[in-house]
Amino acid sequence: MLAFGLRPLVQTVFIHNSDIRLDFLLPHHEYELAAATIKAARTQPLATQAQSTLSAQELLQKRGESLGDALLQISGVSALQSGSNVVKPVINGLHSQRIVILNNGVRQEGQQWGQDHAPEIDPFTADQLSVVKGASGVRYGSDAIAGVILVEPKPLRYDKGTDGELTLAAFSNGRTGVVSGRINANLGFLPQFAWRLQGTLKRGGNLHTPDYYLKNTGISEYNFSYQVGYKKDGYASDLFYSQYNADIGIFTGSHVGNLTDLQNAIASLVPLVSADFSYAIDRPRQRAEHETIKWSNRFKIEHIGSLSLDITRQFNRRSEYDARRPYNDSLAQTDPPQLRFTLQTYTADLVFEHRAFKKWAGSMGLSGMWQKNRYSGVYFIPNYTAYNGGIWAMERRRWQKYELEIGLRYDMRHLHAKTPNPTQTEQIRTWHNLSANIGASYRPNKQWRLSVNSGLAWRPPHVSELLSKGVHHGAASFEIGNPDLQPEHAYNTIAALQYQNEQTQFNISAFCNYINNYTSILPVLPPTLTIRGAFPTFRYDQTDALLLGTDLSGSLPIYRQWSAWAKAAVLHPRDLKANTLLPLMPPARAEIGWQYAKRWKTTHAHTSKNGCDVGSPIAV
Repeated sequence: MLAFGLRPLVQTVFIHNSDIRLDFLLPHHEYELAAATIKAARTQPLATQAQSTLSAQELLQKRGESLGDALLQISGVSALQSGSNVVKPVINGLHSQRIVILNNGVRQEGQQWGQDHAPEIDPFTADQLSVVKGASGVRYGSDAIAGVILVEPKPLRYDKGTDGELTLAAFSNGRTGVVSGRINANLGFLPQFAWRLQGTLKRGGNLHTPDYYLKNTGISEYNFSYQVGYKKDGYASDLFYSQYNADIGIFTGSHVGNLTDLQNAIASLVPLVSADFSYAIDRPRQRAEHETIKWSNRFKIEHIGSLSLDITRQFNRRSEYDARRPYNDSLAQTDPPQLRFTLQTYTADLVFEHRAFKKWAGSMGLSGMWQKNRYSGVYFIPNYTAYNGGIWAMERRRWQKYELEIGLRYDMRHLHAKTPNPTQTEQIRTWHNLSANIGASYRPNKQWRLSVNSGLAWRPPHVSELLSKGVHHGAASFEIGNPDLQPEHAYNTIAALQYQNEQTQFNISAFCNYINNYTSILPVLPPTLTIRGAFPTFRYDQTDALLLGTDLSGSLPIYRQWSAWAKAAVLHPRDLKANTLLPLMPPARAEIGWQYAKRWKTTHAHTSKNGCDVGSPIAV
């Protein structure tokens, strides 16, 4: 307990690899009487990879928009959009299977291979979004060629009390409305337990261009999640459950009946179908459902480190509805989809983090995954079962101004697919390879930081790239896989320079990413005419690719509460075999803006235990 007349002292102490003793002299105050509270938390070492983070305050500006829209605030991140309601994040020109998304520590597993398949994540669950650029296969497994997106919720509340928030958002285009709420609580009489409940509703109608409405482009979405945690005596456990549900309309004019109509639709300056505003979502449309259950456990091992075990189950269902209704009246009444994918994924991750030993600190782990996909309706991708296994280790050493990080990982993936092809009904593939990473950073003072990171990552071809054949309804295209595809191998280097003080921030990074056997989907002629209509045709192929680029972002104060910000991204993607630019890559872009921000302070009075009135500042 503090003696009467002493003020609390707040001081941050960095503990490296040796014992330390500090003496604290408490300042005096003639009115206050309080208790001394000591809180300890482990500060994570700086990663050597280029990383950008959106705080809760920055996310507030994008509330109500999709995850992909929110990430556009980060330089080097662009979007692949299929209308306004389907937004996929793109990191330095790469997307889909080349990006790993961790939602509350769970590697998101869904039908993200399609260009019209946006991440099935409610962004309102996040209190912070981070993008780690560059090859990240050592810590997060194969596929992390472009980088990793971390969707991190707010920590559970383990101090007594309850707090919450309610968010309302509206958008004029589509007359879209969003409402989301969250409540966090600790019961007090059971301080080791904490819980959170969160939910979101979103509804929008036909989108509008300057001259006309786009028919059947509405969205209907409802999501919820809850989390219960327990923490006591070196052990922590929590159970997390989330559900995402969305009905998304597909622009009616993208589905045409024959080759002549397709040619006319391409040549026309306006859609061949007209519409007024409506909230109705008709065919063609898609429905996405995603369910996640995670059980996380962490054990502290005295004088050694900690051990964590995460077990997760994900259930993903995606339904694709054609523009044409079933001819059978009884089927038409039930409105069944033409194609439905059902994906189940089970994962387990065991991670051991050891305490510093001879100035080295690090972690190692085992990961495993079992996945089963089943389809019903017309064929597009086959039924398949996949197994993944990996073992990895990372070590980090820190000096006063320097940091070195190295990592190595081995992964194996086994795929067993069953196709309706009468000549070859089974496809069995097994791939295995190494991922590696080495990085270093130099921090001469608190403001400046220079880092360089090089990584080797790989990605086996997805079953959609190997064996797809049919109409992709959401993309309104006919796609053909290539069973001869080989795994991609990426060699990535990123150098980043960062400056930051209380008011000014500056960040520039340059990257070089060479990808052997780069897989892309390319248009071919002629278009394909089916009983469902005429569609542009695309086929998967491989080449060697080189992606060079620079990302730049910064902000600085102008006058009082006014500040300016700017960001830019330049990408130069080359097809090394054809000696041309790679197709379907984002262009160079630059943005500049300014903002006004002011913090108001007020005071409220309360009575302390000794009867003195104390004023407390509150930031609004």
